[in-house]
Amino acid sequence: RYDHGRFYPSSVDGGPKEVGTDKAKGYNMNVGWNGGGMGDGDYIGVFHQLLLPVAYEFAPQLIIISAGFDSARGDPLGGCDISPAGFAHMTHSLMALAQGKIALVLEGGYDLSAISHSFAACTAVLLGDPPQMLGRISASKRATRSIHDTKRQHASYWTCCAQSGIDRAPHFASIDKTSLIEEGEDEEDEEDEDESPGDDEVE
Repeated sequence: RYDHGRFYPSSVDGGPKEVGTDKAKGYNMNVGWNGGGMGDGDYIGVFHQLLLPVAYEFAPQLIIISAGFDSARGDPLGGCDISPAGFAHMTHSLMALAQGKIALVLEGGYDLSAISHSFAACTAVLLGDPPQMLGRISASKRATRSIHDTKRQHASYWTCCAQSGIDRAPHFASIDKTSLIEEGEDEEDEEDEDESPGDDEVE
């Protein structure tokens, strides 16, 4: 969560504009939710609209998941609403990358029941079980605005984030992967990012 820089720990390091420094520019990607209650549709939305296209373009050799589950349903600090099935679907979507080489590492989280159920669901898909069906889901308008905010900051670094009239960064010039999504019109957020320091990264 981000909450326009007001959510714990209120660090500018987690804002959408923090894209990395020097040769690492473009490799740090923060998507800040401006409010609680973000659920399966929002997180799976950001996966398919932003994170997976960038991951395929990057083509990692290994994926390490920092699995704190503080965005899980029932966690008292995160205030988000991802179900165990939602975590399982996100994990499953990563298995096509890095030849399936994924490390799921427990850390953090503030509700033992949410952690255990979410971790069990993710482990099950890594062992070959299909994720549980979620039904009809979609990303909220708040989530869509946050996704577009991050896309704008990374348009100079990733082909799949680029918008017309924006050049790619030279150190990504060798990457020539087709975007997995079609981008819509960007929406402006209710508040100016520059006036709000800090952010938490999406788990």
